[in-house]
Amino acid sequence: MAVKRLIRKTLGIDLEERQDHDLRTSGNKAATPFEEYLEEEPTVGEWVRNHMPTRHDVIPFMASFFPFTSWIGRYNTRWLLADAIAGVTLGLVVIPQAMAYALLVGLSPEYGLYTSFTGAALYWLFGTSKDVAIGATAVVSLLVGKVIDEVLAQQQPGQQPYTREEVAKTHAFLAGCVLLVFGLLRLDWLVEFIPHVAIAAFVTGAAITISLSQLPALLGLQADVNSKNAAYRVFVDTCRALPQTRLDAAIGVSGLVLLALIKWYCDRMAKRDPRRERMWNMFCSLRLSVTILLFTLVSFLVNRKVPFEESKFRILGQLPRGFIHSGPPSFDPKLVLAILPQMPPTVIILLIEHIAIGKSFGRLNEYVVVPSQELMSIAFTNLTGPFVGAYASTGSFSGTAILSKAGVRTPLAGVFNGLVLVLALYVLTSVLYYIPLASLSALIIHAVYNLITPPRELVRMWRVTPPDVVFYFVGVLVSVFNSLENGIYVTVGLALALLLLRIAKANGQFLGRVTVYPYSSTSTIPSQKKPGDVADVRQIEHNNTLTETESKADDGGVPRLPATRDVFFRLDHGEAINPQVAIVTPYPGVFVFRFYNGLSYLNQAQLLDNLASQIMKHTRRTTVAKYAHKGDRPWNEPSPSTTKANPTPEIAISQDTTQSDSASSSSTPLTTSKQQQILPTLRAIVLDCATVHHTDSGAVEGLVDLRAQLDRWAAPDAVEWHFANLRNRWTRRAFAAVGFGRPNKRGDSTATLKPGFSLAARYESEASPAIIVEPAGRNTIDEEACSGSETEVASGDVEEVIEDKESSSDATCDLLSNGQRRRLDPVTGTDRPYFHVDLAAAVEAATRHAARGGSAAVL
Repeated sequence: MAVKRLIRKTLGIDLEERQDHDLRTSGNKAATPFEEYLEEEPTVGEWVRNHMPTRHDVIPFMASFFPFTSWIGRYNTRWLLADAIAGVTLGLVVIPQAMAYALLVGLSPEYGLYTSFTGAALYWLFGTSKDVAIGATAVVSLLVGKVIDEVLAQQQPGQQPYTREEVAKTHAFLAGCVLLVFGLLRLDWLVEFIPHVAIAAFVTGAAITISLSQLPALLGLQADVNSKNAAYRVFVDTCRALPQTRLDAAIGVSGLVLLALIKWYCDRMAKRDPRRERMWNMFCSLRLSVTILLFTLVSFLVNRKVPFEESKFRILGQLPRGFIHSGPPSFDPKLVLAILPQMPPTVIILLIEHIAIGKSFGRLNEYVVVPSQELMSIAFTNLTGPFVGAYASTGSFSGTAILSKAGVRTPLAGVFNGLVLVLALYVLTSVLYYIPLASLSALIIHAVYNLITPPRELVRMWRVTPPDVVFYFVGVLVSVFNSLENGIYVTVGLALALLLLRIAKANGQFLGRVTVYPYSSTSTIPSQKKPGDVADVRQIEHNNTLTETESKADDGGVPRLPATRDVFFRLDHGEAINPQVAIVTPYPGVFVFRFYNGLSYLNQAQLLDNLASQIMKHTRRTTVAKYAHKGDRPWNEPSPSTTKANPTPEIAISQDTTQSDSASSSSTPLTTSKQQQILPTLRAIVLDCATVHHTDSGAVEGLVDLRAQLDRWAAPDAVEWHFANLRNRWTRRAFAAVGFGRPNKRGDSTATLKPGFSLAARYESEASPAIIVEPAGRNTIDEEACSGSETEVASGDVEEVIEDKESSSDATCDLLSNGQRRRLDPVTGTDRPYFHVDLAAAVEAATRHAARGGSAAVL
């Protein structure tokens, strides 16, 4: 205590400021005869303890890095056969595809095989998806090629030149380091900052860029066109060089046509013959290998007796046998510093491509992938891959689709894929010698064609959110006419700017109440009286009107309505609601306001200014200011004798008096003084905080300033502030720290506490389940009397509830159900009486206060 007094005197900090003992005493008294519940505020120490791992968490955390341990013990022969078929099928497709993508990087073809082999060999150890295939991809290959070009272009004269292979391997290793940090820290959620439209625009721009960059090789114009230029420039130069087209065009164009025809025919037959759909899908997947084998055979027949330099068209040539390029990447500091600025776009694409593919196929095949562990899988792939000659790799959409359609059962299928790639490196090099380069270009163009966003997807995007379509085309144009990196940066920047603008310009809305009657033509109100008694029932007439009638309780022939409930909508009918439905405010002087996009320092000024201006516009001062001279009136306060007012309020205030109704329907303009006479005084404000999950000091200070402003407007009465749906403990702590959640204070006095609070059935024992299922035959009369369904009960009404329940011997109004008692407890803290469980409870409490005529007596 001495320390607390010293701190209060020296620093002016009262450590017991939030401990309102009078309020707790009053809350305990108001809760009687129910047991009080004092809300326990969260602390920083509690937050730290909850986020600090314990010794019991270490072993599960380490085991999570190797998810294969959860299924490898159950591996069986059926899984083995399915994985072998799927893996071999994928391997046959990957061989030509990986070599083609290596040419896209500017490396020799075997580097593509190294890259795909590393992903196939390692993924089963770290991955959580049975379908994902890691390897060389078109988009990543294009980015790696651009990074290599940028690094080589920055080399100083006289500096020892780096090779493309050296740059590619170091680049992959650095990417693996970054991904490893992301995986260890479980930062997979950062991917969610990249919007879908940015991904779609980038992939489309990359597909167009890749296709245009392959046109010169497809037509045999490599010597005449620089495919490293911007995409639009490559297209223009290719058109100018068309007269120099060589024999390669016959291979390339015919290969492109053949691939398209095979895909079209297989898709058509799969639809016509669903019983053989899997067979046709597998044949469609093998179209790449079939086409390459066909043109390899043609090339062999044409060039078998011709030296490599004199071949009729460009062919692949001799591939080295095995992993002859294995070795550690270069750790030259100058090379590392040159690569680091180029890392962000590569890491972004590696993350997006892999996690998006894993989640998509996980949902398709009804299992859940672990994104953070998927980051670990591509991290280790890129860390170890450079030691065997691989460049950066990630999940392949086409490879994953092949595995899924082939019926893969576990991630171990990648091992069989890797064995096929090893076979190609050691045995099939003589066959791969004759592959035409133009056929590989056709394969690349055909593979990336499906990456372009189809028009139907753009139409759907327009219907969902039109700005995304604009951002999409901006991103594609920047990618094609500038660079892929700038394309994704621009698109992400536009999407984030729009998001921040929506948060900053978020307009809360004033709400009104609609009493709804759930209706079914066969439903009736359950009888609450003995058979033969007369009961008041609500029923629907044939003219859609609601009437109160007396009827026999067992009369089930008339459609009747069960208990009503209140639903809250915007007063201006700006939501999806029938415009003929009447929306009214709960009570004159009671305002209900909803935050639509949370409450933060970004939007608090606009939200709270709108709240204050509308409240002041539709209420009058409790005490009218009088001035001895006209010059004493503030410049911004209108004169009551001269200013005309709009007779139609912007907020449809529910008028309960004849005077108000006649005034609001009058066509004669009212002066400010006359209008002020018919407007209510400010009684209470209800804030719907369902979207306020977090807040900050700027928003809270803005709310405090608004409270002071409205207190001056309503002086000497106190304005009650009620909060609904405020569930986050830290947000409740923030609001309670500045005095919200409890009665308003004026000077040294506190308003008499007569709150409403909600009750609910408590656990019968410590071992009770978290979810209580009520038994059938529940007594509805006792339920309503005891408020067992979390209805608001005023403290002053508790005695009436107990008196009506003569059969109960327990002062806490136990809930009777099949003869068993259920104790009731407050749902939220009785020391925070103005934090309510839902909007209906908050409005009921605010209306009760307004109906009492304003602020209560002083303690």
